[in-house]
Amino acid sequence: MQTNKLDLVVLNKQELKELFEEFNQPKEEQSTPTAFEHLKQKYLTEDEVKTLLGVITTWLWERRKSGELPGIQRASHWFYKVEVVEAFMESGNCK
Repeated sequence: MQTNKLDLVVLNKQELKELFEEFNQPKEEQSTPTAFEHLKQKYLTEDEVKTLLGVITTWLWERRKSGELPGIQRASHWFYKVEVVEAFMESGNCK
């Protein structure tokens, strides 16, 4: 799988607000799936990726900067496509 160094997702202001509200909502309080549930299935947060790969922020930043593991930044939050993280894990490049 070949990836670009930059993936771009365009959201309008309302969509972005709803996305952040959904991500910041505690797990036990989450209600029925929203229009952004599909985004949660396609993207992982930076903390989720660090946990999956067993790495620290600096390691992830270096891979993002080199283009090995591209991420999408929204405000101060980073998101990663699930399929990109899976491909990265399968390639054996972790640690």
